[in-house]
Amino acid sequence: MPWSAEQLRSVYTNVYANRVVCPTCDGSLKLSRSKAAGEFGRVECSRCNESHNIAQRNDPLRDSFREYTEGERKEIIAADKRRIEPVCPIDRTTMIVYAQRSLALNSQVRVRCPRCGGEVHFKRLYG
Repeated sequence: MPWSAEQLRSVYTNVYANRVVCPTCDGSLKLSRSKAAGEFGRVECSRCNESHNIAQRNDPLRDSFREYTEGERKEIIAADKRRIEPVCPIDRTTMIVYAQRSLALNSQVRVRCPRCGGEVHFKRLYG
């Protein structure tokens, strides 16, 4: 029996939180990562015989994906300044911080949500 909409929401939440647990049987999901843009990978449950491609185009929250507001951008930058992992204001997924340090001890920073693809770019003046 295919996963319901509620179960798919659970699959996405689990996978982006690095938990690979089947929403039907609580068994372990096999995750095959993808290198394609906008795709996370394929999850399979051998017990339930179910599988799903985790991708932005299939995401149950895809209709809520949008650009960040200025206030949301400031919150993400403030979290980085406090050395706290930023959380996406749209889907509550932990964001990934990429920093490229320069010779002047400044860093060009890109903070990206792996789920919705939202990004914030800024210069970190303290390294």
